[in-house]
Amino acid sequence: MIWSNLKNIIKRKFGKPDKKEWLDKLVENLENQRVKNKNLPFKIADIKDRGFVVKVSGLYAFISFYHMPWKYSNINYWTAIFPKLIGKIFYCRVYSIKKDPILSIIIDGRIPQFKKPELTIGKNYKGIITEKSKYGIFIDIGYHFDWRCGSFVGLLHKSQFDSMQLFSDCSVGDEIEILYQGLNEKGQLVFSQIGEMTL
Repeated sequence: MIWSNLKNIIKRKFGKPDKKEWLDKLVENLENQRVKNKNLPFKIADIKDRGFVVKVSGLYAFISFYHMPWKYSNINYWTAIFPKLIGKIFYCRVYSIKKDPILSIIIDGRIPQFKKPELTIGKNYKGIITEKSKYGIFIDIGYHFDWRCGSFVGLLHKSQFDSMQLFSDCSVGDEIEILYQGLNEKGQLVFSQIGEMTL
């Protein structure tokens, strides 16, 4: 009995806190950050049907595609770029924390956090193919900037490929290098692989 009590005293003074105690401290810290409306870094860990599993302040949380720092017109784009988002850090605020019946943390990344770079006409950029259609492909060149500037989606028309074989062979999720050609009449980014084109 005395030995058992002594072990508990030593553990409390010098030992590591147990998992529940450690988890409670992490949750308490996150709740304090939520009350203060603090911007917090989060890291992409996994993808689900409607959003991402992320790590924020040492805890797993969820962010929906609609609450990411940028939006897509097609939510399938998130699946296309997900492999290039794993481990990337963005910023958020904690939207909600529920403890019962299980711990559930929801975050919101719709806060200002990107600088817009100046895109240079005729410069090469690396992007990820987010959609393929019969007339061309859509590419997000946010990947070129390691997502530090968010998302920039543009069109590479199939007539602007180096060859039709390259157009046939490319797939959603592929990495591709293209030339930025400026904006079309609708204000959309336009890309090429052949150097010169008419907008």
